[in-house]
Amino acid sequence: MRTEDNDRSAERWLDDALKQYGEAEPRRGLENRVLANLQAERERLTLRPWWWRPSAAAVTIAVLMGGALLLKRKPDVTAVTISNQPPVTAGKSEPERPIASRVGSHSPIKGRVRPEPNRNVAQPFSIPRLEQFPAPAPLSKQEEMLARYVRERRQEAAMVARVRAELLKQDLEQFMEQSPSEQPTNFEQ
Repeated sequence: MRTEDNDRSAERWLDDALKQYGEAEPRRGLENRVLANLQAERERLTLRPWWWRPSAAAVTIAVLMGGALLLKRKPDVTAVTISNQPPVTAGKSEPERPIASRVGSHSPIKGRVRPEPNRNVAQPFSIPRLEQFPAPAPLSKQEEMLARYVRERRQEAAMVARVRAELLKQDLEQFMEQSPSEQPTNFEQ
């Protein structure tokens, strides 16, 4: 019974609130203020400064000219050698020309000078691909001694390895007993 009364009162309250919202009238002069603001905004947009277009054009031209200069002064990357090996030439050996003649040759287009491609650039030094990575290295003196010991005394070496593994296991257990609050780590699993 109580829930029905609450539902009715809630509906009545909602109906009254919606009725008040629907009957609301704008404040006096609100429409005139909105229209005046719109008119002022329209006038502000039409009175832009006259100088913004020429200044934008000048900035654009300056940026383009700076970019062109930077690209023009870019070093010739073909002249850089890649490895410490002496330059490798193609099958034919060309006679060495003076530096002045190698700098550039005349292009048939508008008499411009274009750089001649450098044919004496070293090719990237290629290392043969190994079957195993990392490449096996020769054994050190200690490793050779260990290998010889295992070859000559196999049973004794196996027994030493088992005892050593047991000692490491005991050390690990003692360590874990000393710090029981920590979680087990990956090397225990």
